[in-house]
Amino acid sequence: MKGEIGTKITDIYYRWKDRRGKPAISEAKKARIRAVYPEKLPEQAARELDARRLMAGSLCFLLAGVLSLLCGIFSEPQVETCLARPEGEISQDVVDLELTGSGGSFPVQVKVTGRRYSDAELEQLFQTAEEEARKQVLGENSSLDAVWGKLNFRTESSIEGMRVSWSPQETCLVDTNGEITTEVVFGEGKATKLDLTLRYEAENRAPVKRVIEVPIVLVEPSKTPEEAFQERVEASLRQADREGRETDILNLPEEINGEPVTFYRAETGGKPGTVLILGILAGIAVLYWEEQKLKEAYVRRNRELALDYGELVGKLNVLIGAGLPVRRTWERIVKEAEQKAGKKHYLYEEMALTLHAMEQGISEDQAYREFGKRCGLPPYLRLGSLLEANGTKGTKGLTGLLEKEAADAFLERLQLARKQGEEVNAKLLLPMLLLFALVLILLMVPAFLAF
Repeated sequence: MKGEIGTKITDIYYRWKDRRGKPAISEAKKARIRAVYPEKLPEQAARELDARRLMAGSLCFLLAGVLSLLCGIFSEPQVETCLARPEGEISQDVVDLELTGSGGSFPVQVKVTGRRYSDAELEQLFQTAEEEARKQVLGENSSLDAVWGKLNFRTESSIEGMRVSWSPQETCLVDTNGEITTEVVFGEGKATKLDLTLRYEAENRAPVKRVIEVPIVLVEPSKTPEEAFQERVEASLRQADREGRETDILNLPEEINGEPVTFYRAETGGKPGTVLILGILAGIAVLYWEEQKLKEAYVRRNRELALDYGELVGKLNVLIGAGLPVRRTWERIVKEAEQKAGKKHYLYEEMALTLHAMEQGISEDQAYREFGKRCGLPPYLRLGSLLEANGTKGTKGLTGLLEKEAADAFLERLQLARKQGEEVNAKLLLPMLLLFALVLILLMVPAFLAF
């Protein structure tokens, strides 16, 4: 079923190229396919490759379309019958909606204001603001009963409309910036008080003010700021775990040392446009990958033929020099290759095709000439010409020419090996540079950090 669909897609693709005046299969592609798949007809092999890659690309496009359609269906606008008010009495949200009625459809903006607090809720707000202010004023300290560092008088409430201010009652002990007076010796501790002023202002409500006395104890510093901060972090986590032991969830602290902390869970949904674009890119990558694999196989085939040429010429030289005719020598080499169960060799496949052509009635001269053309490399073209000349001039002098070809093949193989070594060195250059950069970083970073 899949093969039939791929064949139909390929037929449509070929007809489209034909209408544009382009050949269905280019000559360059036929040459590569003929070299990589010598046992198949180029047109047949090209059709199979195109059917496979076009089928894979079409599946990617189809899947992208289906997924984007599903995303679009599930992201259809929903009917709204009510809107949730935002948190906070003075908060206001603007919601964009689409109105549909007898007069038509048009966009509207709805302003949603926060719900007005009751007196009990307002008192609760003041309590919450006081708790926040007590935590924020600590600054570098761990507790108001043991204040040894600067206090944070610049506190802000998370409640909209709530204003917070601090002032010391004894400026000789704590100044207006929260600094402890250095002239004072505390001994076991010095008690004093701070005035916390909370003022709430909202539209259509008279300002409400609370002044709260907050007792503190000044002590000599015993811990570094880093140690004190670490203790506060650990204490916050332990308290959160202890308070939530009877529930199924652990509520992480929203703030540590007065600094708010927010946790977000990663979104898992996808947008239709993104899914469609990714699917199209995947389809294009599949189409390109199939063509690229064919080109790489063609390069590997030529390299393998170049490496096997010296061995072939050596065998021909030995067997022909021993008195065997060229055709008998050719048959023997092909049969020996067929008896060995191992890696596929393009050279022996091409030789088997040449032998099959001679068995079908093609003359030896033409078969050897076609062999050299199919291989396509200059050494094989020379070898095909030498063997073709053997049919007209005889084997006289052929062994000498084959010996020269063997010597030349040895030199060419050395050059090819040297070239491959240079390619390997070039590929290793980037990893070596990366390792060198890593070593420099490992050496230089500690040196810079030491200063």
